[in-house]
Amino acid sequence: MTTRQWLPSEWMDEIVPGLADDPSDFIEQDADGSWHLRPKNESDRDNDFFHEVLEPGRVVKWRFFEDYGEVRVTVGEAPDEFTVHDPVPDTTTHFVANHDIETLADSMEGLVDGYGWGEPLNKGEHQIQIYRWSDSLPFRFEIDQDGKGRFVCCAGAN
Repeated sequence: MTTRQWLPSEWMDEIVPGLADDPSDFIEQDADGSWHLRPKNESDRDNDFFHEVLEPGRVVKWRFFEDYGEVRVTVGEAPDEFTVHDPVPDTTTHFVANHDIETLADSMEGLVDGYGWGEPLNKGEHQIQIYRWSDSLPFRFEIDQDGKGRFVCCAGAN
């Protein structure tokens, strides 16, 4: 089973900070009692873009990431002639050839044909990374009975 990892939607960019197993893992409370949304990795903390003040009731949108691993694809002579040798989940949203992010595409056909960012794939065998980024999902920041901050899935802004 694939593990979901989370990231605030606002932080999505070409380079993202480390992901967390639960949206609440990004919550921190400072000594003055204020609540903050911050990356867990020390190397990501220097970027002010990845820091937000939280107030109870605030809704933050999140996306989850699921890594489906790699599949093997053989490309034939013609651009539309290819064979996928392993199952690809229907929920896959991203396809990358041979660990080269410049080949990123939103479908296997797009990856092979090169209508993602890259050129068409060369004839032969390729390792394709496949994964999913979800659409944005709203979570509300709350403080529980024990005084701990947490995010709870909700319908949207109040």
